[in-house]
Amino acid sequence: MLKHLFIFSLMLCTALSVRAQKKLKLKSHQDSLSYALGVSVAETIKKSGITDYNTQIVMAAVQAQLEGKAIMDASGANKMYQDETKRIN
Repeated sequence: MLKHLFIFSLMLCTALSVRAQKKLKLKSHQDSLSYALGVSVAETIKKSGITDYNTQIVMAAVQAQLEGKAIMDASGANKMYQDETKRIN
């Protein structure tokens, strides 16, 4: 579940970054895959029902995790995600 949360966060950042660009052109396989990941994140967000989050903090957490500097461990993040989805559903 934690792996899914991490992937979800990473894809959210990708989706939000792409959204900020007005005229996006997918010039390579990597660009297309990155865009597909963003679409997948958006669908995951919609399905989760979670709407009360700070996008900047999500992006900072993804970056910190990728750098090995996250201030919340994986089990704590997983518990928070599970608790929130139970609370809202």
